[in-house]
Amino acid sequence: MVDRWILVVHADDGERQPLVDKLSRSCARYRVANFPDTTAAERWLSSEPGRRLVLALVQIPRPSNRRDTEPHRTLLGYIREQAPRAKVVAMSRESPPGDIAQLFNKSLVDGYIDVGWGENHIQKEVDRLLVLRSRTRPLIVFVDDDGHYLREFGERLAAWFPDCQVVARETAAEAISWLKKRQRGSVELAVVDVVLQEDDGCLALLRYVKETFPNARRIAITGQEAKRLLGVMINEDLVDRFIDKGWSQAEIRSDIDGLLRASRATPAHAQILEAMHDWCDKSPLARPHELAYFPGEAPRTMSEVAHEIAEGTPFGRRQERIIYKLALGIWNPHRSEGRALEEEQP
Repeated sequence: MVDRWILVVHADDGERQPLVDKLSRSCARYRVANFPDTTAAERWLSSEPGRRLVLALVQIPRPSNRRDTEPHRTLLGYIREQAPRAKVVAMSRESPPGDIAQLFNKSLVDGYIDVGWGENHIQKEVDRLLVLRSRTRPLIVFVDDDGHYLREFGERLAAWFPDCQVVARETAAEAISWLKKRQRGSVELAVVDVVLQEDDGCLALLRYVKETFPNARRIAITGQEAKRLLGVMINEDLVDRFIDKGWSQAEIRSDIDGLLRASRATPAHAQILEAMHDWCDKSPLARPHELAYFPGEAPRTMSEVAHEIAEGTPFGRRQERIIYKLALGIWNPHRSEGRALEEEQP
């Protein structure tokens, strides 16, 4: 079984070690790596275990000027680069860092922990982010009617992108049927052989993914000549890349990796929807008929907000980043005129 990792970066040994001990006990399924400085943490992240990071807790010191926190901001960016699906938590004492909102807006952090919180409070936040990460685990759909290549390349995709779930099917119809049964979850990548035994099966799958999962990247494998199909794919904007079975594995991995990295800068719409649903299901603040307040917008009930997000209305599209903050617990839409709700207190 491949080890999954939690990273802790904290300069104070007296605070770091108790936290590491707590995480080792409460998150026994994960291994914990801990470092007192950002340089050692970056060195570890460049290793193979660093790519299997699921959660990072990084101390953000109280700055006297921006240069004091620059190494930590650089580390947050490096975590996003090396382990883009990991959840990242900023840590400080007594109150969030002054630039916590800016760090979130740049997708560098997903949550905040005060190291002075009680053990149960910290554990609750860690559990929430780990659950959110597992529930938003993206899918890679791979279709090829060559059974040998399906198994071989499917295993490579699973090894290259361990944070994704690989769904391998021999026909486009099987893949579409499987996707229709899913109620939630996002497709991050669809890889399909151009020439399948089904007539135009490749086109059917790519059209379905484009319509249903518009944020997904789409790749066509060109092992044989199929100029008619290639022209249709280009004209209908069904693919982001063509790859050839004859390419080296290094070339194929590099091409796919670059494509995915470019699409991971912001959360996909489907992931935002899922986070919103999870929040509405579990948060005591998510009363469906209570008014929510959004900057520059008329108040809406939470049920209206969920509907507009799902329908992709102009309001929904404008507010997606705010909704994601809401789902991660960083922003409360019921707060009015700066007054925090009772349930919001630690």
